Amino acid sequence: MRVQIEQTQELELQNKQEEISFELINPATGEIIDVENLDIDNLHYQWHIARELQKKLKNFMDRVEALLITKIEQPVNTNTVHLETQYGKLKIQFKESEKYDEEKINEAGILLGDKLYELFKIEYKPRKKELKKFFATNFSEKFLEEAKRILREAKQTVSSKPSISEEKWNG
Repeated sequence: MRVQIEQTQELELQNKQEEISFELINPATGEIIDVENLDIDNLHYQWHIARELQKKLKNFMDRVEALLITKIEQPVNTNTVHLETQYGKLKIQFKESEKYDEEKINEAGILLGDKLYELFKIEYKPRKKELKKFFATNFSEKFLEEAKRILREAKQTVSSKPSISEEKWNG
């Protein structure tokens, strides 16, 4: 069996309409297969084919997204770009995450003791709310100020893959 993907386009004067339908075709007979009545083996086979198609579509989508990103400039004062085309609007968000150097965290942990676990999860993922409060606090204890300095040095900003979502489709 193979999957046949049909794509039909009807162009009208005022709007384009694109319809994509998926049908399973028996290559021996050319007949459309009723998926609802397949046995477990054939359903497994069809699931595998659908999974492979999904991987190919994901790879294609990743390539298209990467090309879209190269066509725009990352904004300076915001992480979001609203892109308007003849087909509608896209929202592109440039994301960042924070990562902390484990050696520096361990160094600060010696000074902080159990307070370290109020600021970080066991696997050293930052607890943003608690860290923000910690960094904003002026401590009289020298070791806490030193730990704060070390943690600031440990912080690294890591760019994540931008996400793209469709805000409006005019097609």
